[in-house]
Amino acid sequence: MVDQIPSEVGRPQFIVSPKSKSTALLLSWLIGFLGADRFYLGDVGLG
Repeated sequence: MVDQIPSEVGRPQFIVSPKSKSTALLLSWLIGFLGADRFYLGDVGLG
């Protein structure tokens, strides 16, 4: 019998790349009223 490592079911694993602070700042200045900077940083559930 082969031992198997249990894995979480239903949760896909994603590789998250680091976000550029300068890109977030630029998005905030240009189209911050649309929330593009928050979307870029991953804050999509803030309202």
